[in-house]
Amino acid sequence: MRKAAGRRKPRLTNFDGSRRHLIVLDDGSCPAPDAGVLREIMGAARGAEITIHAVSPRQAPWRDICADTRGQWLLGTNEDSAPELLTGRCAYLTASYQVRYRSNEVADLRIEVCNEQGVGEVTLLAY
Repeated sequence: MRKAAGRRKPRLTNFDGSRRHLIVLDDGSCPAPDAGVLREIMGAARGAEITIHAVSPRQAPWRDICADTRGQWLLGTNEDSAPELLTGRCAYLTASYQVRYRSNEVADLRIEVCNEQGVGEVTLLAY
């Protein structure tokens, strides 16, 4: 990861300021990188404008790396939680908005979206 972030720096710094995203999947089976490697990863990511997101069962060190690069750390408690967490993260990164709603009640749901371009709404009918 350290080498990949470092290699991207020269090419990505020529772009228009848009950020690139790197999603790390950590199952916790290997040792965490030491402090020196972490500093190098964070420096390369900041320089190349890469935002790091991580799915991991352990907080350290990924939570700090994600916060430092303006990413998000997600607690992946087991392998089965990864697909849902990745789906949510990808939807967030590719969409202007994301709506998640869970309820035991069956009722129509009205969603109103407001942004600079105006207002829109949709009503989802309960079956």
